[in-house]
Amino acid sequence: MNNYTPFLKFKTAEIGALKALKDAELEAVTPFFDLATRKDITDEDVKKTIIKGVRKYELNFKNSNGFYIDDFDIDDSMRINGSIVYEFLIQTFQEIDFIPVIGLDRTTQRINSVFNPLIISDTLAIRLNQEDFISYTLIEDELAELLERADSQYSKFHLLLDCRLCIDSGVVDLSTKLIQLIQAISSDHHFEKIIISGSSIHASVAEILPVSSEALITRKECNIFQMVTQELGDRFGFGDYTVISPNYSDADIPKSALRKVMTAKVIYSYEDKHHFLRGGAIETHPRGAKQYDDMCLTLTSYVFYRGKAYSVGDEYIDTKSNGIGVDALPHSIGKYLINAHMTFMINDY
Repeated sequence: MNNYTPFLKFKTAEIGALKALKDAELEAVTPFFDLATRKDITDEDVKKTIIKGVRKYELNFKNSNGFYIDDFDIDDSMRINGSIVYEFLIQTFQEIDFIPVIGLDRTTQRINSVFNPLIISDTLAIRLNQEDFISYTLIEDELAELLERADSQYSKFHLLLDCRLCIDSGVVDLSTKLIQLIQAISSDHHFEKIIISGSSIHASVAEILPVSSEALITRKECNIFQMVTQELGDRFGFGDYTVISPNYSDADIPKSALRKVMTAKVIYSYEDKHHFLRGGAIETHPRGAKQYDDMCLTLTSYVFYRGKAYSVGDEYIDTKSNGIGVDALPHSIGKYLINAHMTFMINDY
């Protein structure tokens, strides 16, 4: 589809998935990156992620269509070299034309950070969440004040209406709120781009299906987007969190113990659906990591599987279905599942 925005966490698997896109596909998207968090994360951890992020950009995406970056999941109290995280990020990325992101729910320091002469971009993204969708009246003055101030530095504005985890939300209710909000905001302000995003994937796969089973879920974010566009037209962009939950955080489990507790899973997207296949714990299941081969073989037998020539991710699924190559593991298969999802969303959704 046109104007698709993948929301990612700047993880190695996601960077690999983007890199594996065809040149024209990569040029068609402006990815949105959130810095990932985890329990007991330190300022040094975040600092390393940001510094590595610049290197990843320079190696892989200098010819891409830009990117957004936010620190939504990072605790506001964290400091790097005495500065808030986003100030350090801006200093580190100062020679890169990224799109800065701000929200109405941020601290004063965080809001002030996007008014920094080191920022090259002429575009500012304003990210609203479900709490902001309740009533335009409640956010009207705050939004107007932010945009008026931003006019001194930015000439373009993008509005990101991020439903985040919406699987437990009512589609009609949330769509109605978005329609009313968009109508009200658009009567007062102009945005070059409006993106509606969300996800139907819980952080824990156990909330979706039990071990050794399959499940099909309808992607509510797709239903919400469709209802909004039916009412207001097709001028909007659509974003999702690919096959990762917006509430994802890095595992606090030592890598040596991952095989004991993590279950094998494969997620494949088609139409407005996610198809889940889940196995057992890799170390204790009789098939171990070979479960991925079994699940990929099952997946390739379904009519919705798009074939090995469709994407790098689909080719990998076909390869594993034939038991070829090094065993898949949770940290290695993610790249290919994300790539298969993004390729579908860019070309055929």
